[in-house]
Amino acid sequence: MRMKKLERDEAFAVEVLKTAPFATLAMADDGGRPYCVPVNTVWHDGVLYFHCAGVGEKWEILKNDPCVCLTAVTNACLMPAYYDTAYDCAMVKGRAVVVTDETERHAAMRLIVAALAPEHLDRLDEHMARRMDATKIVKIVPEEITGKQNVRK
Repeated sequence: MRMKKLERDEAFAVEVLKTAPFATLAMADDGGRPYCVPVNTVWHDGVLYFHCAGVGEKWEILKNDPCVCLTAVTNACLMPAYYDTAYDCAMVKGRAVVVTDETERHAAMRLIVAALAPEHLDRLDEHMARRMDATKIVKIVPEEITGKQNVRK
């Protein structure tokens, strides 16, 4: 990291990952072209989970190259007087793994809904019975986690 004074430890980064409303997942296709997409994630037992459809550009890239980079930001605030932005952020470099174990898939979906829509947990089993076959669960296994914080006092 170029600006070492902004660097924060892994525990800080994990807190950002746990609280960010969404993150941006970056990948590269077979031709090396970048592709980024927002995803809703949940941190659990040292990995990040997200769900997606098993079709589309994101899915095709993930199937062919599991190397990913994910960035999450919280507490972002423009500081025009300083020509700057305050923020907390986390970056994860790692591998995307498609979860195939049914127990883990269902547990991950329950974690995602509990984090993002806890008021709808009562309908989750019915929804999973209808839609889980078309839903893919992906976990990002981190190889590197970094945190960064920019604040002005």
